[in-house]
Amino acid sequence: MAVETAADRASFIADFGASVTWRATTFLAIFDRPTSMIAGLSEVELVNREPSIALVATDLPSGATEDDAITVTDDFGNYSFRCKTIRPDGTGFVNVDLKV
Repeated sequence: MAVETAADRASFIADFGASVTWRATTFLAIFDRPTSMIAGLSEVELVNREPSIALVATDLPSGATEDDAITVTDDFGNYSFRCKTIRPDGTGFVNVDLKV
């Protein structure tokens, strides 16, 4: 059960969202970009984090499915991905795992 309202979710996405284009629909989503390495004090540690987006469930395009093309644009550039999995979290948000 979600604690926040639809307005709360929209406000959160508006504050932190990146532009996402999926099935000719553009909306805002939280983009978690992949990390490949983090430099430690004495060594470089590998981190295996896949890219993902979190979006308000009502923004999910109709007919969205695995392997759809998705473009994410943020302050650092444009990124092209494909949908790996769509995971509604039951709180009004949907987490989408991305693949290259």
